[in-house]
Amino acid sequence: MGLFGKKNNDNDNNEEEIKDVSMLEGADLDALIMSAIEETDLEQAQEKEQARINEQERIARMTREREEAAKHPKKIVIRRFFLMVTASEDREDGTYGLKGSVHGEIKTGDKIFVYRPNGSVLEGVVDSIESESDEKVDSIKTAVGRVIVKFTSDIEEGAVADEIIPFYSVLTCVKPVDKTDPKAPVENPYLLGLSLEYKNYMKDKQYMRLLVKNIADGKFIVPIHPAAPSPDGGKPIIKLITLKKSPDDKLPMVPLFTDIAALSSWKELFEKEGKPSVAMLGFRELAKNTQPEGPDFVLNPNGPLTINFPREVVNNIAGLVTPLSPDGKPVKQRIAIGVPPRNEETDAIRKALVEFAENEPSIKALGFIATLRERVKGYACVVDCPKEGSKELFQQMLDKVEPLMKEVATMEFMLRAEAPFAEAYFSKIPYDYKG
Repeated sequence: MGLFGKKNNDNDNNEEEIKDVSMLEGADLDALIMSAIEETDLEQAQEKEQARINEQERIARMTREREEAAKHPKKIVIRRFFLMVTASEDREDGTYGLKGSVHGEIKTGDKIFVYRPNGSVLEGVVDSIESESDEKVDSIKTAVGRVIVKFTSDIEEGAVADEIIPFYSVLTCVKPVDKTDPKAPVENPYLLGLSLEYKNYMKDKQYMRLLVKNIADGKFIVPIHPAAPSPDGGKPIIKLITLKKSPDDKLPMVPLFTDIAALSSWKELFEKEGKPSVAMLGFRELAKNTQPEGPDFVLNPNGPLTINFPREVVNNIAGLVTPLSPDGKPVKQRIAIGVPPRNEETDAIRKALVEFAENEPSIKALGFIATLRERVKGYACVVDCPKEGSKELFQQMLDKVEPLMKEVATMEFMLRAEAPFAEAYFSKIPYDYKG
């Protein structure tokens, strides 16, 4: 009710009508004001009560919604993508076009990291995307295409595109982890990117060499049962959670996961075990702590792509193969050595080694040889140089020749003073370099 207005009356003969409150005086005016105040107070009280009821209902409704949401938690989807580079090109505007098969979805503006075969990483941003038919698109998903990248990292001056981003590089959104931080999550972005092309490149020797190297050097998430205390008070006993390809399999398989996303895809494990315990183990460490005659290993058993490793392969990758004599005792492995066959690969490697030696005063002589160890072909380089600092020197030499190795997967470096065959061999075969 307001102070101003007409007073409704159904009686037309009633001559009493208030046309203007300013005509009221004294007690009549006081009565009208008090009546209006009382009605206003009543309305405000009713509004407050209704507001209180509404708030109670809102709280109750939100509580019900939270309880219902807890019963059916929303799945958080994190977009991850990978592309193994099969071709690269530099463009006039300073960007680089990287071609390959996209696994996941890549969008324009995405921040990316390019992992190169030599272990280094470049950072950049997706400038644009082209489909396989060279059509400009805003995003690309599970298809062959070309991602145009603008790098924010420093690029080697004077290098061409396929030297900066060589074949077998991996483009991804997964950033590098600090390997010195024990609390850092386990990630294997380069290995995972390579593994997604396993079916297409499993017969490619260079691809397999890179894949095996990164598996051997990798650290993985391994599900375990809760650790049991050791009877002698030593380190806790770890029991691995294993699986079988089929109920008829005699030996179980040890599952390895490249990252937490791959582990979380094993839904049966979480349903059966609840939140499992996990260990972060290197491939070689895990191989050495399981029996040499079994079990097999399996990488990412629930995807995104599964690779099985029979126990014989596990032992070879981990370097656990030890020949035995008939009486069961270990015997020394026989290694045949000789002059590398002349071909495009060995010529390129020999040239790179000699050029390195010519610019390294500490190297007095160098010989490039071929090896045959248990029917496996390899290369070796015998270097006459001081032992101190040789480890770093050999790594630098390996970095030079590794990109040139296509047919043969291994290259060993050894000091001439520690190579028992060196004197006899190089008395007949000249060194490739002698300062």
